[in-house]
Amino acid sequence: MFDGGEKKEKRTNIIFKHLQSLSVDSTLFSGGLHSRSSTFLLIPWNMVLSCPNIYKLRLRGKIAELPEDLMCLTNLTKLTLIHFGDLKDDHIKVLEKLPSLRMLFASYGKFPAHLVCSEGGFPFLEFVSLYSLEEFKEWKVEKGAMRSLCKLHIEHCLDLEAVPYGLQCITTLKELTIKKMRLEFCSRLGEGGEDFYKY
Repeated sequence: MFDGGEKKEKRTNIIFKHLQSLSVDSTLFSGGLHSRSSTFLLIPWNMVLSCPNIYKLRLRGKIAELPEDLMCLTNLTKLTLIHFGDLKDDHIKVLEKLPSLRMLFASYGKFPAHLVCSEGGFPFLEFVSLYSLEEFKEWKVEKGAMRSLCKLHIEHCLDLEAVPYGLQCITTLKELTIKKMRLEFCSRLGEGGEDFYKY
């Protein structure tokens, strides 16, 4: 039973072997369902891990930890994180080891200020969409990371200073979309800008 994360969760005894898609919304609405006032509670990992064969996972709620058992979701290809709170470096280390992840969507949360995608991380990731992330200033992609990336979408991440360092080494990248970013960020990408050589 999910109690808002106040107590240590235990794995449920019920296993949904045939479930392929799961959406978890850990939102507490105060003032009714249509109220704009809401609190985002912790994600109930016992529920997520009871679905070992899911392909798509959508999580709306805070992430205090990412259990390493998540790597047992060997079929997981699409992951969506919304209002997830503050992601730490160790959370990223778990995400980049997900064995089949191909699509990652992250919005309305905080990323590490200095994000590093390590060598060999995110091996099959093809599409990344980042929207309205805070405290996310610098992004480095080490050689051999995200080696299958085809499309990258960055929108309204106003703290991000530049496109990822190392992005120019990803030969599979075909499409880069930049929207609602600061003028300084965009000017770096223009002809004569500091990041123009990356493309």
